[in-house]
Amino acid sequence: MRSRHHKSDRKNIYLTAFIFIILILLLWIFIPSFFLQLERISLIGNSHFSEEDVLTHLSHLLGKSLSRLSTRELSSSLSKISWIERFEAYKIPPHTLLLRIKERTPFLLVYYNEKIPLLVDDEGYLLEKSPTEYTLPILYVSKIKMEKHNKLPSKVMSPIKEILNELKDTPISVERIHLSKDGDIQITTKNGLKIILGKPEELYKKLYLLKMFWGRIPNIETRLLYIDLSCLQAPVIMKREANK
Repeated sequence: MRSRHHKSDRKNIYLTAFIFIILILLLWIFIPSFFLQLERISLIGNSHFSEEDVLTHLSHLLGKSLSRLSTRELSSSLSKISWIERFEAYKIPPHTLLLRIKERTPFLLVYYNEKIPLLVDDEGYLLEKSPTEYTLPILYVSKIKMEKHNKLPSKVMSPIKEILNELKDTPISVERIHLSKDGDIQITTKNGLKIILGKPEELYKKLYLLKMFWGRIPNIETRLLYIDLSCLQAPVIMKREANK
């Protein structure tokens, strides 16, 4: 009899434990859905787009449990806003999602066939079309094909980025860069001096030579018409004609 009672007690204990676990699981599943629903999305770090722009892409998440929101789900929607480089998401119970935004930095204006200017960052991601308030170096290209996610090809951006970064902390102020169909590069400074770099091969050597000329020739932009560094072994310097 005692063994039967012991077996019955064990069954009751197991059943009670099982029911308790089921109840915990049910509470874990349903309580957040009822009491931690997403109602508000707040932003920190945004200056080129508003909370309304973000809500346009995240409105389908409103009413969803905060505990059920995934980073992948947010990334998929926020990737449609070109200004966002990365973000951090903080769930603030009971109803708020806080997004800390790191925006992309405007780097270059790009003219395709000298028509509509495009604003891109230093990785080539398209930020805006027809921007008006930016004073940045301008890249002129005759033919270009955007890659996935509205990004300029790396073969276009890599040499341009190298040029601008290498000359950033020097007196050489770049106003325009022309990239020909054949890949030849020509720079024009803000004071009108043309610098022919040719093909992007050994670009760092050409830029080093350019900086050397700049340091050794006084008033270089007023004295020279152009510098041709397309052939490293035989650079050409053309002086301006003296006023008669």
